[in-house]
Amino acid sequence: PIIYNVASMTPPTKNAPSLLTLDEVQTVFHEFGHALNGMMTTAPFRGLAGTNIDRDMVEMPSQLNEHWALVPEVLKNYATHYKTGKVIPQELVDKLIESSKFNQGFMTTELVGAALLDIEWHKIDWCKDIDVKGFENYVSRRLHKPELVEYRYRSPYFKHIFDNDQYSCGYYTYLWSQVLEADAWDRFEKEGPMNVNTARDYYKYILSPGDTEDAMTLYKQFRGKEPNADALLRNRGLKLNNDKRECANAKAVAHSLFYDRHGNLAWETKTRFGRNGVILHDKRQGKKKQTKWMCMVCCWWWALWPEHCRAAWVLAAA
Repeated sequence: PIIYNVASMTPPTKNAPSLLTLDEVQTVFHEFGHALNGMMTTAPFRGLAGTNIDRDMVEMPSQLNEHWALVPEVLKNYATHYKTGKVIPQELVDKLIESSKFNQGFMTTELVGAALLDIEWHKIDWCKDIDVKGFENYVSRRLHKPELVEYRYRSPYFKHIFDNDQYSCGYYTYLWSQVLEADAWDRFEKEGPMNVNTARDYYKYILSPGDTEDAMTLYKQFRGKEPNADALLRNRGLKLNNDKRECANAKAVAHSLFYDRHGNLAWETKTRFGRNGVILHDKRQGKKKQTKWMCMVCCWWWALWPEHCRAAWVLAAA
């Protein structure tokens, strides 16, 4: 296959070469992840190759590839001072990684809110004179969305979900892909980001098959288990490594998500997340709701409450 990336980056100046920001570097790695997904394909047909896979998986290889941007063995090949030639100090890299966790509770809530709004739009029958602002407010009240967190996109310019069918009723896949890539990167971290055997499995089960087999089947062959959000929460600073205590940022966000504006517990669950989802108990109406694992976007926060009471903000198709 012929694969190419096209991007607009910071141009050189009269006194300096093109000096990329960290965001631009990560964009290059991200898009090259898509390129790898196309170049490495062994799928027999173009329609099954590269990004022509389940929408839930499209962003997984690209987002996973971003992790290598800050791997020391990779950094020394490109992250050098343009005057002295010295490699960027590891202390500075560590600060960059830590700073990336700032405000992640807010940003995660934004993403979940956008995904939920997308689903709600695609549940209704279209009508000519719909009150867009009123509908957004209705969804916000129904979901008990924190008032201080606005929607990531307002509906009139939410291009992803109205421009084409790829992300219509599917904006949640960005966050779900991040669950997958964080969980997959956890294996690379444990076995080494440059481990040949891990890379070989990644090629065999993720990059090359395309849509020739069920995406979750392939993922479990690579990972050896079903994915969960633990690694994503750790990467965002919302869960501490090997510790049952969550950071204050996660606690504040969880309170906003699971308590109504009067401070009353809105949702409570006494069951673990599993293959068939989770039973949520609505404390306000005394109702129970069964969610479906593959039809939801969720950020769950372990140990914020005692063992018998766990909570989640869940997006369910039904």
